[in-house]
Amino acid sequence: MKIEDMSEYRQQEYDFVFRTRKILDQYDSFQIDGEEKYIDTLLVNCMLGLLILPRQIWHNKLPEETICEEKWGIKESHISFIQSSESKNVKNITIYLRNSVSHYRFLILSENGILDRVKFTD
Repeated sequence: MKIEDMSEYRQQEYDFVFRTRKILDQYDSFQIDGEEKYIDTLLVNCMLGLLILPRQIWHNKLPEETICEEKWGIKESHISFIQSSESKNVKNITIYLRNSVSHYRFLILSENGILDRVKFTD
């Protein structure tokens, strides 16, 4: 990549999130051999960027809406690391996910060679 191939951020935090989404869309359209797709590595890279960088600006704006499968695609029963005094809401979950990812306390689990789930620990 050459310097002239890069474009400037206009609103850095918004552009970063938007561009990350575009990278994911582009990646899905690539014709890549299954063994070289590295979706687990892409997941970790995107999580690092999307959990750590924007959090510095948006953390206080995150909703305190309880995580539910209908809206978030995550069953409440899949979240077991929230302290009993805390609710399983978006704001709290992002704190724990951020800590887990930034301190490399997660396991990528697979079944039959296919990414099955990620276990986060904080």
